[in-house]
Amino acid sequence: MPERDQREPADFDRVFAEMTAGWTVEVPDAPEPETPPEPEPSLPRRDPSAWAEDHPLFRHEEAEPEPDEEEDEGHFEKPPLTPVPWGSLSLPALVGAALMTFTVVVLLLVLLGLRFPTPVGYAAVAAFVLGFGLLMTRLHRGHDDRGSGAQL
Repeated sequence: MPERDQREPADFDRVFAEMTAGWTVEVPDAPEPETPPEPEPSLPRRDPSAWAEDHPLFRHEEAEPEPDEEEDEGHFEKPPLTPVPWGSLSLPALVGAALMTFTVVVLLLVLLGLRFPTPVGYAAVAAFVLGFGLLMTRLHRGHDDRGSGAQL
């Protein structure tokens, strides 16, 4: 382990002063400006409590109302939503929705404090897995050109 330096802080200051005594900075000769810079005009003194008067965040400028323009002919108008055609739903989709509904009902009743036998819990988990699987098989696969989205 190195020995501790026994010098006093004043010794460090003296050594530093000796090291920097002969140090000079060489600056290349810069031409002096021919005309002194003009002093900046002094701003009128304001009341310190009125600091927000000219601040851009607190300035309110009235915008002129834009004239009504005709609506663009190429603007997309969203068609009204049509209700779900319940008669066109397939049996697997209805069964999957019923199983998921059973799972949600059991979960809500358990959260409200009802106690069920263990097989009902296993049935709820199985209903969730089976219902989710059935609903996922009903999703469309790949890209089809049914025209269901905006086109550029």
